[in-house]
Amino acid sequence: MLRILRTLLVLVLIHSPSHARTYFVAPPRAENETRTWPSALRSIALAIDLAISGDEIWMKEGVYQERITIDKPLTILGGFQGTESFAQREQRDSVANPTVIDGDKKGGVVHVTHDFTMDSLTITNGTIDPGAGIRIVGASCTLRNVTVTNNRSDGSGGGLRAENSNIAIEKCTIFDNRYGGLRLVSSSAVINDSIIAKNHGGGGGGVSLNGSTAIIRRCLFDSNTAQGTPNPGSGPGIIGAGGAMYASNSSNLSIGNSVFRRNRSIIYRINGTVINVGSSSRADFRNCTFEISEIEDAFTWEHRPSLSIRNSIIVGEGSRLPIDPDTDITYSFVANGHVGEGNITGDPKFVDQGNGDYRLLRSSPCIESGTDTGLTTDFDGNPRPIGDYDMGAFEFPTFRGDIDGNGRVDEMDLMIFQRDWGKITGS
Repeated sequence: MLRILRTLLVLVLIHSPSHARTYFVAPPRAENETRTWPSALRSIALAIDLAISGDEIWMKEGVYQERITIDKPLTILGGFQGTESFAQREQRDSVANPTVIDGDKKGGVVHVTHDFTMDSLTITNGTIDPGAGIRIVGASCTLRNVTVTNNRSDGSGGGLRAENSNIAIEKCTIFDNRYGGLRLVSSSAVINDSIIAKNHGGGGGGVSLNGSTAIIRRCLFDSNTAQGTPNPGSGPGIIGAGGAMYASNSSNLSIGNSVFRRNRSIIYRINGTVINVGSSSRADFRNCTFEISEIEDAFTWEHRPSLSIRNSIIVGEGSRLPIDPDTDITYSFVANGHVGEGNITGDPKFVDQGNGDYRLLRSSPCIESGTDTGLTTDFDGNPRPIGDYDMGAFEFPTFRGDIDGNGRVDEMDLMIFQRDWGKITGS
């Protein structure tokens, strides 16, 4: 039967110079549909079945109610209008042409057991299985411009779960998943330029690590929640916590140029609105900006020194900052003060903290007050340092003395300074 299908669908199989083969897929045909590739397949699963190692699958915009298994090295691309040629491959647009794989709440949506790349897709409505959105087992995978949202799991990793795998996550959104956004088990991950927001989990609302490593750069962790229930006995509540992150079983986290805001932990006896570090694990934060709750402890750990914060800015939503005095914080701005080398306090002078703009005004004391962290870009991808290192996720874009903003401190800046010497704003 498979041989017959291959023969009948030969027109679908188009050779390109850079890839072995490309299969086109479009949603089930709607009335009066004319804009699509000729003889496009109507099933992702069928395209996967026909493909061999190294092939590509191009998906026309639309909603596909399928649950798929990827068991061979493939590249799956969404964001197409459905008429593109090979020369237009890089013109796909996931915003203008949303391409959705919808599990229809019948189980896990994408199950991966082999190396693959996924780009410009949305994965949604997975249920029950650990890794209800995407589950990766024993593979090396790249996810780029992928949105994982509205998945509900009975086990850990509601949005995405990786086991014994190596994954790269670039420009992705992991949003509004239940039982955690991302779970790593005996795996490694590099996560860049991504948003992890409004996920809920028992331990690590945003990201949870078990015997794993993760390098995270230029990411936003917003409004993630770790939530559990009290132990009915006399002991402590469930093990976990960590509104944004949880690390256990000798895990290691390196986080740089990232923003954490409004994450919560609602765990009996254990908190950590930003992170909980336990079981011989370690987390290092460099050039991060934190806006934390004034109620629960922000950073909690099992053994010190298992957590360090450098070149960062920590402010609160209220007047109190719940930070353990033993937290290792250096060369950082802490709103209510914290003992540590190079730390400062006062007003960080954000552009608009109320609306989440943590860039620095020219008058900020955080400019050129940090130390060398080895990072070469900031949250926006702009170069750092400019002069000496700034504190926080955002590097001030010019030298403080560059008054006219031309990228140089020169005689024009001196003339402006001399002209305005002694003037008072508003007078």
